[in-house]
Amino acid sequence: MNEKPGMLLSIVTPAFNEETNLPLFHGQLKAALDPIGVEWEWIVVDDHSPDGTWTTLRELAAREPRLKAVRLARNSGSHAALACGLQQARGDCAAVLAADLQDPPETLPAVLVKCRAG
Repeated sequence: MNEKPGMLLSIVTPAFNEETNLPLFHGQLKAALDPIGVEWEWIVVDDHSPDGTWTTLRELAAREPRLKAVRLARNSGSHAALACGLQQARGDCAAVLAADLQDPPETLPAVLVKCRAG
């Protein structure tokens, strides 16, 4: 299922204390989206986590050019993190997925079908 050229999917993920989940999430994103040939970006907004979330994001971003990591100056809650991420999104459509893998990235191809259908 190759998407139309130039279509960009933005995945927005608010994160708080997610240092262990983010690498797993990234692997699942790649496994779900790379085989279908869609262009994607992943915007993760760290809600000023006290754990190693920000360090993990910086390490992932150094290896993954499709990742945009943003850190809020103070803990503001998931809604503020989500709003910040959506403001950063450049895609033709956006999907919001939780960093705890509650929303599995494997659902994204079906989301793309709905985006293409309007």
